[in-house]
Amino acid sequence: MKTPIGHTFLIDDNKTTNFLNHYLLLKHGTFGKIHKFNCSKEAISYFKEYYDFFRRDINLIFLDIHMPHMDGWELLHCLQQLIKEYSLSLKVVILSTANETWFQKRRLQFDFVVAWIKKPLSIEKLDGVMAQHFALRISNKNISRS
Repeated sequence: MKTPIGHTFLIDDNKTTNFLNHYLLLKHGTFGKIHKFNCSKEAISYFKEYYDFFRRDINLIFLDIHMPHMDGWELLHCLQQLIKEYSLSLKVVILSTANETWFQKRRLQFDFVVAWIKKPLSIEKLDGVMAQHFALRISNKNISRS
């Protein structure tokens, strides 16, 4: 099955969380090339260097909000500028343990933030994101939902 997503980015300062989320994305089987970053600044540098790749496809970022040095909100402000400057096609899903009501109010600043998911990430939550934001219904019987 071809995915509608060109590149998928995991941005979380917790290496174990990135490792587990990477495994879930691979197991899910519907995500494009997967990139992992443990630092927001590294991700921004990557986007600036390879921006031309992100014009062609829809790209998805799973973003942790609470990180040292540059938190997720600061990263979202940088992405907002990059989207305008380079016409990037990005959608962001925030992964957080924070209160959803608080998040919903703050995320309105960023029209490219499409969802908030309470950690931990799961196959079912990935199914929901794909169905709601990419009009993709999952029918892969090889994926264990337990």
